[in-house]
Amino acid sequence: MSNNNWNNWNPNYPAQQAPQQNKTSPWVYSIVAISVVALLVAGVLTATAVMGKDSGDGEESPVAAETVASKKSSESPATTTEREKTSEAEPTPEDEPTPEEPRGSGSSSPEYRLSSYGWEGSPAHCNADDQWLYAAYGDGDYVVVCKVGEHGDYYYRSYVGGHSIEKDVDMSYADPSRGSYSVPVGGGTRIEINQKDLKVYEHGEVASNVTFDQFFVVDR
Repeated sequence: MSNNNWNNWNPNYPAQQAPQQNKTSPWVYSIVAISVVALLVAGVLTATAVMGKDSGDGEESPVAAETVASKKSSESPATTTEREKTSEAEPTPEDEPTPEEPRGSGSSSPEYRLSSYGWEGSPAHCNADDQWLYAAYGDGDYVVVCKVGEHGDYYYRSYVGGHSIEKDVDMSYADPSRGSYSVPVGGGTRIEINQKDLKVYEHGEVASNVTFDQFFVVDR
């Protein structure tokens, strides 16, 4: 008889207990559930951070753009006003008028003012309303050649070497466009004017010579 049969037959032998199954603790399920939830939350937070970074690298938000635009528009009128004030306060050299001068040469300043009638305040001045065709000055000497009226002859007036003189011009040798004139004085003496040079001839010989600082020629 086998042991199993013997045990089954023997009433005093205690009944064999069924093997017990290991039971899982409820805490284990709780820990697993918490871990899963934590992983899900971490994944959501990571995705949110990545999306936020991508959106920050792109275009700025409408609110920020509107703020910048309003700031620029508020600063623009003030800048424009300052530029307008600066342009009004500082005139450019192009706006400054340049005085017109008769055609001539030289650079020194005369003692007398030259008007249409000659050197004002000096003997080298035309008579009445006559106007000059030629004017020159230099080293205290002043000369004009004037025209009588609109169609008259020419005459010479000067203050040279401390002496004043008035004589008629020899019209046959007059060249107003070049500033060249011949003035007979009398007694074998004549005055020759050629732009900046004035020469006094006595009996064909040069007695004196004057070089002006500046001369003027006007066509009338």
